[in-house]
Amino acid sequence: MKKHNFYAGPSILPQFTIDKVAEAVMLLASRIDNTTRLIKNGLATKDFVLADRYYPSWLAYQQVRLSSLFPTSKAEIFLNQLQSIVTAFNLILKPDKIIFLQGKPEIFAQRIKSRDKKKKSKYDNLKFPYQVAKTYTKILTNELW
Repeated sequence: MKKHNFYAGPSILPQFTIDKVAEAVMLLASRIDNTTRLIKNGLATKDFVLADRYYPSWLAYQQVRLSSLFPTSKAEIFLNQLQSIVTAFNLILKPDKIIFLQGKPEIFAQRIKSRDKKKKSKYDNLKFPYQVAKTYTKILTNELW
């Protein structure tokens, strides 16, 4: 079984501020690339594939992040449009199983701070991870993807 290390996200260029919509599309592109290069290839060779923070996670985080730019309903419409493209072209595979681990945001914030005491994080505001968890639960419960 091959081991692949893959990460792409906004911290690639930490000295730059990226527009939230552009970041959402960039992160979706990363998920699509990950699916095409790693997940589909792994499944084709009968490998066991375990993906951390896959598509439903992206959906939950972006819905919360974009709702600071648009009303939540417009953020949902925008993401639904992207999702319809992803679905129509089979760009993301729906997993057989999802394991949703939920912890206390206060503990996550402490862990992040302990790694780099100077670095600002979106988790500094504990409202954000609580909103993400609520949105993620709604997405998984209603199978909105």
